[in-house]
Amino acid sequence: MHGHAKIELTDVKTGQTTVIENDNMVTNALNDLFGCNFLNQNIYPLPTTSGNRNYPLDQYFPVIPNAIGGIYLFNKPNEENKDSYFAPIDNKLIGCGSNDTNTTNLIKNRGHFNATASKFSNDRKSYTFVWDFNQEQANGEISSISLTSALGGKQYFTDCEYTPFYYSKSDYELFYNFCKLFGSYSYLYDIDFEKGILYTADLAKKSDGKITFKKYIIPTSGPVSLHTVNSFQEETTYQKEVTIGDIAKSAFKSGTVSIYSLHGYIYLFISSATYGYTSPSKKYLIKLAADTLEIIEEKEILTDSNLCMLLAYRDYSSHNNCSNVTYHNKLLLPYTTEQATGTCLFDPISETVEDLGLIGAPCFLINDTLITKTSIYDLKNRAIVSSNCFTLFQGANGWTFGYTYNGNGYPFQVIFSRVYKNYIMAFITSSDSKYLITSILPQYLVTINNLPEPITKTSDQTMRITYTLTEAED
Repeated sequence: MHGHAKIELTDVKTGQTTVIENDNMVTNALNDLFGCNFLNQNIYPLPTTSGNRNYPLDQYFPVIPNAIGGIYLFNKPNEENKDSYFAPIDNKLIGCGSNDTNTTNLIKNRGHFNATASKFSNDRKSYTFVWDFNQEQANGEISSISLTSALGGKQYFTDCEYTPFYYSKSDYELFYNFCKLFGSYSYLYDIDFEKGILYTADLAKKSDGKITFKKYIIPTSGPVSLHTVNSFQEETTYQKEVTIGDIAKSAFKSGTVSIYSLHGYIYLFISSATYGYTSPSKKYLIKLAADTLEIIEEKEILTDSNLCMLLAYRDYSSHNNCSNVTYHNKLLLPYTTEQATGTCLFDPISETVEDLGLIGAPCFLINDTLITKTSIYDLKNRAIVSSNCFTLFQGANGWTFGYTYNGNGYPFQVIFSRVYKNYIMAFITSSDSKYLITSILPQYLVTINNLPEPITKTSDQTMRITYTLTEAED
């Protein structure tokens, strides 16, 4: 595809119009959206015994005006890299638009889609999008514009009109199959997307002081998995039952366990606590080699250590503690005070802790953007971007996971999450049930159009953006 943008700024007092035109580059966002098999997960609909279901890609067809149907206006230029199609969270969004008319004031900078002027060419080899912005919308300095999805145009990370992530509802049929495949006491702790490998830890023998590590290989072709019991192949050469040593065995048997993978090691964080704010409880750290599964180190963490507060965290579920998210070779870990929940960066090599504040427990990481249960946080600049919370997930049928700003919604716990290209895979517990969710990040950039010079829109101007996408000759 080839893109061309035309920006018209009209002074409402004088009627004078300034026109800026510029070509753009096209990213790999759509190639990855539709070309990524994503572990053969339930992205494309197949007949199931439970009847009709909702799938992530349902929201993106037809491609125009859904997979491509929104626009972003950024304050600063974005990196012109085909594989870097999520804008930095510190690049201020000046305005946006979707494939409909903005009938709400929730996002004041969202312009209006001009359905009359937007259309295919006669030969249907090009499509022209037109958005109109009034005097109150999208005011400020604009250096870059990008096409995005229709959902993305409605719900940017910093200004969410609805919910930021639409997902495929993983219902009880999926939950049942997951438990049948991996076991009711199994938890994901690592994943290799390129090789299609899931790493699990089975706590069925937790009361005996034992944990079993397993590896499953997902076929790279064939029908969508998780509805076929034999779709995962267990790698028996990797399976190993590990017995916890005497130092931490008692706490392991009766307390809580968090499992992380980093630097070629597996870390078990163990707390003798079982629920709630439990700072006085004893905490332990066990380090294993990821390849041999041999215990390298096992020790109690002293009560005056900063690391102790990390293991005081206890959420709604009585199982693993958080989402196994890493940032710059450090673990993002939650902690709980008597007032609220926060997040820390923990370096397992030096055992140093950096407190990021009471921003909620970590859920997902997209480049430098951390999504927690209560906040959107800029890790690069160590700053809260938004604390006006919303439901983290929203299925097309209205069934939700998460908290809204007023406390409604189902309490959930993200045990494991990974972002891969446009997709999120999340392993979630809610009321002691488990769900495997595939979600799409709708805020991807289809095009990146950095203007030759920044333009400034004021309240004395209206703006029309005409964006034409044309099929390339090759």
